[in-house]
Amino acid sequence: MILAFHGATTMTSDLETDVAVTAHAGYKALEVWAAKIVRYLAAHSLIDLKELFENYGIMPSRLTRLNS
Repeated sequence: MILAFHGATTMTSDLETDVAVTAHAGYKALEVWAAKIVRYLAAHSLIDLKELFENYGIMPSRLTRLNS
């Protein structure tokens, strides 16, 4: 079992901040909010996304979306 940081904890932060906070808090995985991925990919590539997680040694554990 891998403990993961949940992106809802930092709803006002961007994905880059979530990944950094996750790493600095000692977690190895992040439950990512889908809206943050969408915003990130509006200005970055999929390669950038992959490198963001790899550079911090974090893996995405789940993609969560807010039900409307």
